[in-house]
Amino acid sequence: MPSTFEKILKLNSRVIVSLVLRPDDYYYSRIENIDKDSISITMPSRKGRPMPFSSNSKLFISVLSEEGRYRFQSKVRSISTDRVRMVTVDYPQMLEREQMRQFYRVPAHLRVPMYLGTQDMLNVETEIGKPQFQTVYIEELSGGGGKLSVDMELFKRNSVVLDFTGTAVGIGRVEASIVRILSKDSQKSNVCFEFTSIEERERDKLVRYIFKRQYELRRLAIRD
Repeated sequence: MPSTFEKILKLNSRVIVSLVLRPDDYYYSRIENIDKDSISITMPSRKGRPMPFSSNSKLFISVLSEEGRYRFQSKVRSISTDRVRMVTVDYPQMLEREQMRQFYRVPAHLRVPMYLGTQDMLNVETEIGKPQFQTVYIEELSGGGGKLSVDMELFKRNSVVLDFTGTAVGIGRVEASIVRILSKDSQKSNVCFEFTSIEERERDKLVRYIFKRQYELRRLAIRD
C-alpha cells in the first residue's frame, strides 16, 4: 500500500518552488525523478526566466495531489547543465498540508475560452498556427480553482488553459488541472479544476474579484 509520501510525490506532478528566504517569489517546475533520498525537478522558471539560486539553497516546494496541496522544505543538492536542465533536491523528511483559507468559492457565471493542454503546448501551437479553444461555463470560482461545465469529455488530471481576458476577473490566461469529475458523458463534462500556474499578482486580482462577488451576493440577498 502506498505511503502518504508516495501518494503525494509522483512523477510529472507540477510543483511550485520558492526560496525559503523569499517565499512569496514563486517559480514553476515538474517532478522528473524520485529516489530514496532525492527528487529531481526541471529547472524552476517563470515566463522563461530561471529561478535565481545555487547549490545548497534552501527551498519551499509545493505540490498539488489528489490528497490536497502539500509543502515541504528542501535543499538543492546539484544542478545539471545537460540539454534539459535539472535540479536535484533532498527528499523531504515531512510534508505540511497547505491551508487555503483565502480560496472561498463563489458563483461566477462566466463564459471563457478553454484550451485543452498546457501553457507550453499552447505557446508552441500559437507559433505554428491557430490553437483550438472551446467555450466553457465557469459556475463557481475561487482563488485556488473552481467548477466548470463544457461540451466535451474531460478526464481527471487533464491540463487546461482558461482565458479570463476581457472578463471582470481582471486576469489573462491561467493554466489549471482537472482534479475531480462531477459528471460526464461523451459530449459534456462537469468538473472541478485547480490552478497550477498562476502569478501571485494575478492570484491577488482573483481574490479581490472573489471578495467583490461575495459583497454583491450579500447585497442581493439583503434586497430579497
